[in-house]
Amino acid sequence: MDSHRKSRLIGVLLACLATGAVGDNPCPPCVWSNAQLPLQGNFPFSPDAYFNLDESVALSGWAHVVTKLDPTSFVGNVDLNMSAIGVGQTSGDLYIAIGRYQRQGTAIPPGLNIFTPKFTLEPTRGGTSVQLPLKFTLDFNKDGTLNVAASTVSVGGVP
Repeated sequence: MDSHRKSRLIGVLLACLATGAVGDNPCPPCVWSNAQLPLQGNFPFSPDAYFNLDESVALSGWAHVVTKLDPTSFVGNVDLNMSAIGVGQTSGDLYIAIGRYQRQGTAIPPGLNIFTPKFTLEPTRGGTSVQLPLKFTLDFNKDGTLNVAASTVSVGGVP
């Protein structure tokens, strides 16, 4: 076997091991979905009294959605990751929105499923971070895959 082919086979094997396609798979019928959903919207930021500034923060970024769902039982895992930047509409200050939310072994029937996790919004100039509520409306097909075109994420739980 030539070295190029051997390298390719090793690469494929490593990729399979990393994704769980080889070895002990506790959920053989499970389907995975992996998508980026755009996040845009305004969030009212009320920090601590140190800066004495209430303002609206215009957020823009992406929410990363990874799901693993058994299409026979419709029980699965949801992993939501978020990273966005924001600009204070009064101060012009930069804000960072970050976080991760996981639900494991949860019922996820076909159709619309709503998740309302809280992430973190932090001012880059210092001060206190606040909770950033988001509303994920995830639409699952009957085969367990995520219908990305019909799935959304919104700031503050308001579409």
